[in-house]
Amino acid sequence: MQAKTSTLPAPFAGSSEGLDAFELSRRCLLVVIFSKTNSPYFQTALSVAATADTFERVLLTPQHKDAAYIIGFGRTVEQAARAEALLNYIAEWKSVQYFAKGRVIPNHWKVRTVLSCYQTAASCSNTLAHCVVMKSDPFVRDPRSFGGGFAIRISLEPHPEPSTPPPKVLRLAFPCRAALDGFLIERNHPAEWREQIEAEVVRQQADWCPLFNVNNFSQYD
Repeated sequence: MQAKTSTLPAPFAGSSEGLDAFELSRRCLLVVIFSKTNSPYFQTALSVAATADTFERVLLTPQHKDAAYIIGFGRTVEQAARAEALLNYIAEWKSVQYFAKGRVIPNHWKVRTVLSCYQTAASCSNTLAHCVVMKSDPFVRDPRSFGGGFAIRISLEPHPEPSTPPPKVLRLAFPCRAALDGFLIERNHPAEWREQIEAEVVRQQADWCPLFNVNNFSQYD
């Protein structure tokens, strides 16, 4: 792909002369920005980046000696695979920035996790089989419920009283394997269970996955 060239100061966002990385990331799966490096893999990375749906070369100085590249990967499995391939070359470079859903994703491991998880789910005949995690009674425990010790009770009755049946265990479907593996719901939280789950996926920076749908949360008796 032939690179489109524009002249913009860093961080080359918000100008009519070129692409706005934040705005572009609202339309794309992932936006990646990096500048030229001395890495032996730079040309290879550039070749992979050029296969993205959007690829623009940005001149950073009036002398046109320094350039950066803004890459927008589309919301398809193929583009996600290309983005992950690019990460194999550029993840440790200091000049790299990642954008998704209009915000910066500061950790490349988070980016890689979502890209990989999305591709795995898309390879399944039913994406829910991968995305949804079933959990039994996934709630934060009240510390008071653990008590302060133990007690032994001896009954002299010929037939001891029947014990109280254990409380019913709730089974819940959590809608994001990448972000909710260790998450527990707070019963007394002002937000609803579904809202707590959505907030946790956002905190874990996984909500930009095309398959994430908070409405896949459900309760099973």
